[in-house]
Amino acid sequence: MSAMTTGQPRLSKRARRDQLLDTAAALLVESGGTSLTMEGLAAAAGVSKALPYTHFANSDDVEAQLYQREITDLGEAVVTAMSGLARGRAQVEAAIAAYFGFVEERGAVLSVLSTRPAVTSTADPELGPSFVAELVASNFDIDHRRAKLFGELMLGALMAATTMWARGAATRAVAQDVSVEFILGALKSARRR
Repeated sequence: MSAMTTGQPRLSKRARRDQLLDTAAALLVESGGTSLTMEGLAAAAGVSKALPYTHFANSDDVEAQLYQREITDLGEAVVTAMSGLARGRAQVEAAIAAYFGFVEERGAVLSVLSTRPAVTSTADPELGPSFVAELVASNFDIDHRRAKLFGELMLGALMAATTMWARGAATRAVAQDVSVEFILGALKSARRR
């Protein structure tokens, strides 16, 4: 059936790719990450079996590209939140609020993806820490060597706070507040050196 016969508008290549990634995200979350097949993706997206192959090599590629998109979107959300704010507490609070907001909205798919072999074997392990290091170095006047270590520590602290929140051991507000204070303290210490 063509787009004309179904009454659905034809999607651009970019929009179709995004639709397939959105569908893959929903399938992975619904199944708890048990499986993703190209045939299942096509069926769930309401497209021909061949169409996903015009965008992705296989289901592993879908998962890797989905992870890349989610991480990129998270980074953009953090940078946007920090834009135009005074350095220091205001930027840190905005960045942490953006992070927790993103996790609240799309954390389920990130959680599933972080356990998938297609992602863990192909994802750049430096992606997160390098992004944070660059953000810290450019916004808080910390040299790149210290900023890199800071990035690793900050991501570890955020993961711990997120885990506590997910388990119900802390509210989002508490997890956010503690994360902000931890990061501000670490920034203060890193700048003293």
